[in-house]
Amino acid sequence: MFENPYLSQLQGKTMDGYVAYAIEKMGDKQQKLEQLRRITEGIAENSEQKIRMGLREYYLSYADAFVERWEKKAEETEKTEK
Repeated sequence: MFENPYLSQLQGKTMDGYVAYAIEKMGDKQQKLEQLRRITEGIAENSEQKIRMGLREYYLSYADAFVERWEKKAEETEKTEK
């Protein structure tokens, strides 16, 4: 992606760190690994539909997790303000 090998390495490490963090912190690890497996299968099979469906499921699950965290935090804040 980058012609500068340092930037290319930095981008790769950032992406590796993101995946590790996402799997560790955002809900059921097994579910996240299964979603990633389906995406990689779609890539291996060169199946645009499988890739699209896998990415949709993956990102929707993160959106749900963020909303749950936001709602929980709002509830905690509301309780402490009373």
